[in-house]
Amino acid sequence: MHLFGIDTLKLNLAHVAKRLRVFDRQHVNRLVKLAGGVIAAQGAYRACFVEDKGETGVTIEGVHLRSRVLRDHLNAVGRVFPFVMTAGAAVDALMEETTDLLDKYILGEIANHAMRETRRAFESHLCARFALEKISSMTPGSLEDWPIEGQRDLFALLPGVEASIGVRLTDNLLMLPRRSVAGLYFPTEATFVNCQICPRRLCDDRKAPYVEEKARV
Repeated sequence: MHLFGIDTLKLNLAHVAKRLRVFDRQHVNRLVKLAGGVIAAQGAYRACFVEDKGETGVTIEGVHLRSRVLRDHLNAVGRVFPFVMTAGAAVDALMEETTDLLDKYILGEIANHAMRETRRAFESHLCARFALEKISSMTPGSLEDWPIEGQRDLFALLPGVEASIGVRLTDNLLMLPRRSVAGLYFPTEATFVNCQICPRRLCDDRKAPYVEEKARV
């Protein structure tokens, strides 16, 4: 298993303030500095090979991932990269200690911003290390075709991830620390993101428009 970390994560104050529509930049800046001091952006991942592509999904190193959409996008792919990424437990503790509801909300959005920046850095790292020109990703729980139960399969592909970066999956399929994400990266010629097959209209994190034809796969 490979580990990935960012020694100094740069949090864009202007981006956070604009996203939150908050005009008091000094207040946001204080919270950005506070959160930036405790966020530990890191991840764990493996390079795995697809062993079988069946009608209901794919089998990767003995673990069956049940998703027709995933199977379709891995049709011409032999190597994939299951991953788990987190902002760390300290930012969860900071939010729990904060009694002001607005500050708690802002800290949560700062942690979400940190996760987005971590993913961008990880994608660059992955492409550079494995000489990949373009990659896409899918995450269980954000697609009806690949429900949250798929988290168990991903964690099965990453044994020792809790000891490595402190992320565990509860019996209720909740990842702890809360600001954590698990998924699968794969090389591709055309960029694909979950948003293309998610019909939810109101979403601040939407990265691409909904494509109904893709959702029918």
